[in-house]
Amino acid sequence: MNGIATFTLAGLAASAFFPLTVATGSECYFGKTGLVASLLTAALMGGVGAGSFALGALRGALPFDTLYRGSALYPAMAAPLALATTLAMRRALRPKEELRNA
Repeated sequence: MNGIATFTLAGLAASAFFPLTVATGSECYFGKTGLVASLLTAALMGGVGAGSFALGALRGALPFDTLYRGSALYPAMAAPLALATTLAMRRALRPKEELRNA
C-alpha cells in the first residue's frame, strides 16, 4: 500500500475516533456533555501541539523515517489499554443480577 493510501486510512480512523470518544464520555457523564466535550477537545489540541513541538525538536537529531517508525509504538501501546478499558466498562455496565449469577 502506498503512502497516500496509508495516510488516507489513518485519517479516516482518526476522524472516527474523536467523535466516538466524545459520545462515550458523554454517555458516562450524562448531563455534563458540554464539559466532557470541552475537556476532550482541549486534551486533543494540547496533545497535537505538544506532539508537533516534540517531533520538531527531535527532527534535528533523528531522520523522519525513524520518527515515523517510533510513532507507530504509541497506538500499539494504547491498544491493550483500550481493550482493558472496554472490558472494565462492560463489567461495570452489566446488570447486578447477571453479576450474582456469574
